[in-house]
Amino acid sequence: MNARGEDAIGVFNDMVEGSRNHLAIRPDEVTFVALLSACRHSGMVADGWRFFAEMASLHGVMPGEEHYGCMVDLLCRAGLLGEAQN
Repeated sequence: MNARGEDAIGVFNDMVEGSRNHLAIRPDEVTFVALLSACRHSGMVADGWRFFAEMASLHGVMPGEEHYGCMVDLLCRAGLLGEAQN
């Protein structure tokens, strides 16, 4: 909400690197809600799409209603209403 999306992505990347080394917690559903929310409040559409796509494939987290809601809001805020509708 404070438009510090870059910071949120940095913390997420640290989290993922730590989990690969068995030093940190693996990202879960709540982590991705926070990450996608950071992207939407910072207008980071490409990053939001990337993280959304990687949720299941890289992290084993299936997108839920809140994740889709974050993506719709992110796309609407960026003026991408057609993509949001799809």
